[in-house]
Amino acid sequence: MITLNGSNNAPLPAAAATAAGPQLLERSGTTRSLPAKHMIYMETDPAQEVFEVVSGTIKLYKLTPDGRRQITGFTYPGQIFGLADFGEYLHTAETVTLCTIRIYNRSRVTAAMDADIAVAQRFAAAALSDLAAAQEHLLLLGRKTATERLASFLIDLATRATRPGPTDQPVAIPMSRLDIADYLGLTIETVSRTFGRLRAWRVIALEGASAVRILDRRRLASLAAGDE
Repeated sequence: MITLNGSNNAPLPAAAATAAGPQLLERSGTTRSLPAKHMIYMETDPAQEVFEVVSGTIKLYKLTPDGRRQITGFTYPGQIFGLADFGEYLHTAETVTLCTIRIYNRSRVTAAMDADIAVAQRFAAAALSDLAAAQEHLLLLGRKTATERLASFLIDLATRATRPGPTDQPVAIPMSRLDIADYLGLTIETVSRTFGRLRAWRVIALEGASAVRILDRRRLASLAAGDE
């Protein structure tokens, strides 16, 4: 688990936040590089910090009383996590890959939000994005077949990876097949079979375990929507 020490952990004076706005909040954060499979915080830990992903991928998950794991989401560069302010974190956060994160003291964030509308809007937008993602995940788990779930997941990864250049570039899959299974509410065997089915249909081509090339984006989107 990550804890902050030193002067950066002190609350940000409201007057200072008013003077500097988002730039002061940015400078108040502490940047850390973390290895893969590093625990950032655990469910029920005191929620003293808020986090931003600079690079890499992080998974958020909860454990059931019998020890089963449900991954509730993945966070990517530019996203904020650890926002829920109920006194303790609602899930566990763990790095999937080598990551760089920025850590903000929650008191500093609150002071900056009270003092500057731009900061308040940024964190409000992050909270709304979390809510929308949670609703989409509920729909995925409750109403979609295994093929629809995996197709939706690959569409999301491909959309995040969109960049200038050829559209047939491989899409990185930083998480393991087990992580994908625990996110989609499937067994790892079902995930492997579904990857094989999409490959047999020539919708995708697998490039090792950590990348996929989308051969037929239109059909993948159709499968994700349940049109086939």
